Amino acid sequence: MGIFKKKRDLTIFIDGENAAPLWAIPLYVYLVREYSLAECYVIGNTNKIASDYHRFEGKHFHLVNSMTGKNSADTWLVMMATEALCSNKVNNLAVFSNDRDFAPLARLAAEKKKQITLYAKFDSGNRSLLESFYKANGGDYLKVQLIDGQKPIDEQVEKPKPITLKERVLKFLDFKNNFNNKSSELAQQLAQMKEKQLQDKGKVAPPKVANAKKPKAPKAPKPKKKPVPAKIPFSATDGRGQRLYEEMPASIHNYYDRRGKKGKVSIVLAKDKDGEFIELPFINGMVEGVFTEMISRLKICPEGTSYRMYIKSLGLIIKHERLFYGVGHR
Repeated sequence: MGIFKKKRDLTIFIDGENAAPLWAIPLYVYLVREYSLAECYVIGNTNKIASDYHRFEGKHFHLVNSMTGKNSADTWLVMMATEALCSNKVNNLAVFSNDRDFAPLARLAAEKKKQITLYAKFDSGNRSLLESFYKANGGDYLKVQLIDGQKPIDEQVEKPKPITLKERVLKFLDFKNNFNNKSSELAQQLAQMKEKQLQDKGKVAPPKVANAKKPKAPKAPKPKKKPVPAKIPFSATDGRGQRLYEEMPASIHNYYDRRGKKGKVSIVLAKDKDGEFIELPFINGMVEGVFTEMISRLKICPEGTSYRMYIKSLGLIIKHERLFYGVGHR
């Protein structure tokens, strides 16, 4: 729900020794129904007020014992209401009392930009009460509502205006802007503290350039690893077979060098046109095209014979364009 969730923002203070339960209790019940109650405090001598309010006592309803003595309840109420107005948890305050001693709370509420409403019983002494509160310069943050105990509460008390979706969105945007401003101020304060610490140590940090990025040094290219030459078991070093193999193109050498790591390189004997044997490197499962290219370059395939027929005559088998040992080879 976020900011659209109903927030507990009404805190009620009831002067238990001045506000009569006859009108204070129905007013409390009405406000709880129309508003979202945060806390309610009934202040006075609990020996006198408990019988009227004990049924409401619970998680958000508290009986505060002010003990005995003249103006003891007033002192406790002013102290607790002042603490509530100075906190960040209270935005809307209500006071039930016919005592004008609480007028300074209206000035404090205006300074803190929080709403305060005085509910008092309608009688002949209301004029001095109203004068005291309005002289406190509460401005638009002060409301005074007089309660006639002989009339229904809901016909006298002004109902809270529902907050529209537009107002909630504007409130959220205002909160977001304030949060961003405070975040930037905090970042500046931290930067100033860090710079001061460096100055105290004799090291001044260089000024930072906005959005300055250090150029990245070009990475040196990694040297390519040369393939390890395949170990081919020619019968004689620098013999005819090895010399003919060395004359082959680099593509054939690279193939044997790569495949020589995975499979063992052996020798297959083939006759040239003069009937002499030539040693041909062979890997079981090698690509047919590589072996065919060697035969083509050596020109040892008899005329009128296809390369596949010649390869089969060497005792090899062709499967899926790959060469394998035939029967009789180990």
